Amino acid sequence: MDSRFVFFSAQDGAVLVSVDSREVGRAGDTETLAGILCSNAITSGYCSSSIDFCEEEGFAPGAAGEMIQKALECFE
Repeated sequence: MDSRFVFFSAQDGAVLVSVDSREVGRAGDTETLAGILCSNAITSGYCSSSIDFCEEEGFAPGAAGEMIQKALECFE
């Protein structure tokens, strides 16, 4: 079982991906985010409230969460 803590947050129009409190990448589009997830074998994670309120970080409402969901679909 994978015991890593994966965390997604939104900042300045990008989704940040952290593993065990270390940033492993940031992406402004789904394709780049999917690449980060694949290269780090990430299949799930937790979201910061900045994902829920991503419009405060330069996204359209709900867009950051949708981007994460679409990127994770590459594992289905």
